[in-house]
Amino acid sequence: LSRGETENIVSEAQQANILKISLDYEIAGTKVIGPNTTITASFNKQNNLREIIFNDFTVGESVGNYPIISPDSAVKQLAAGKGTLINATSPNLYGPVPKQIKQVNLRAAYLAYYQPRDNNHLLQPVWVFEGASQVESGDASLTYAVPAIDERFFKN
Repeated sequence: LSRGETENIVSEAQQANILKISLDYEIAGTKVIGPNTTITASFNKQNNLREIIFNDFTVGESVGNYPIISPDSAVKQLAAGKGTLINATSPNLYGPVPKQIKQVNLRAAYLAYYQPRDNNHLLQPVWVFEGASQVESGDASLTYAVPAIDERFFKN
């Protein structure tokens, strides 16, 4: 932060002294998710660019076409513990994410591409499930991913 700038969340736009814009990648209308798939820019009140975070996004060559599992099959895999928690947000913005989650109420499901942190040339189709879990201080927001390709096609 520059001298005199603070970073706090405000309820009224007029109170803000920093504007952050985040953009996610998409391929043919399908969202790309993963740790390095967002472009973020922030500006101060004088419209000066403070920071830009941009990660290289280059899709490698196609390695084949595979059938996608149904959303019902993906939910069954998620219930069987085959999903991966890819994002969790505490109800308290500055508090820790709960360590134990008992039940998740799913609110949305969609097909996306997942790009792993260590390989920005690899994309894997996944079913994404967004939901919430009741914890002491409110609802924790949770996002899970399940591979969208039938496991018969994965190499051991």
